[in-house]
Amino acid sequence: MIQPRSPSRHRFIAVAVLTTLILGITAAAGTRALFARDRHFLWNVDTAQGRVTIMGSIHTLRDDAYPLPAVYERAYSDAEGLVFETDMARMEEPAVQARLLALGLNPEGGTLRDRLSPDAYETLAEALGERGLPPEQFAPFKPWFCAFTLTLLELQRLGYQPRNGLDRHFFNKAARDGKTLYHLESVEAQIRLLASLEQGGQEAFLLQSLQELDLLGSKAAEMTEAWRTGDTGGLDAFIRMSFEGFPDLYDRFIVQRNRNWLPLIEDLIRDGENVLVIVGAGHLVGDEGLVQLLEDRGHRLEQQ
Repeated sequence: MIQPRSPSRHRFIAVAVLTTLILGITAAAGTRALFARDRHFLWNVDTAQGRVTIMGSIHTLRDDAYPLPAVYERAYSDAEGLVFETDMARMEEPAVQARLLALGLNPEGGTLRDRLSPDAYETLAEALGERGLPPEQFAPFKPWFCAFTLTLLELQRLGYQPRNGLDRHFFNKAARDGKTLYHLESVEAQIRLLASLEQGGQEAFLLQSLQELDLLGSKAAEMTEAWRTGDTGGLDAFIRMSFEGFPDLYDRFIVQRNRNWLPLIEDLIRDGENVLVIVGAGHLVGDEGLVQLLEDRGHRLEQQ
């Protein structure tokens, strides 16, 4: 992952913003879940020829998340190939970064203030001032991109870094080890997904994100704990709260993508592929999660 010290901070954000799209890390306050202490976000599907393992990734983690429990590293070692959400190598290409950035920037001459009501802009300026961030630095951004940028910057301030994400950790290892790499959707598909954020509700989305910034530290810690302890119910509750008020986003970012990925994962199971599938943990929980969808199709999954 490109680091913030790169010549263009915006280039870094254009890629890293994707890491906050699925995890719902800005979940609203809720009751702390009771955690299942002996489980992990890891499921095995055994076949006659091999094993498909599905791992739930947190895309931003603190340094102290490592070393990982041995079960995660063992799942990696046992796999002949790895499957990620998208082509992670291509995501770092300058041309792709430029396209991502272009989605989040206003047309030439337009500003963030132009896209917000006076009250919303005042709320944003106040939040930026509390964090020592000049409003003019965010003028080029569209509201949705501003929301993700502020969330990402706050996560980084709290020590949660994209470079520590499980997907990034195992992608780097697989690249060094020469393992075969696959992906479930193209970079172009992820770009289209981001482009869909142009559709309405951007101001409300930004205002909700601003309200939750002060809660981000405690919520990120709770969500990470739910992931660490394999608490699928707790994580599902957080994900649903984070999308509360935005059912269309939940459908586009979670439900539809899960349905698109389901036949691809079933192909791996039928072919007896010995692979490790790594997707955001938010894709594995709930009635529309991949675990439930696979079980509904008759597959037997065992949580580790």
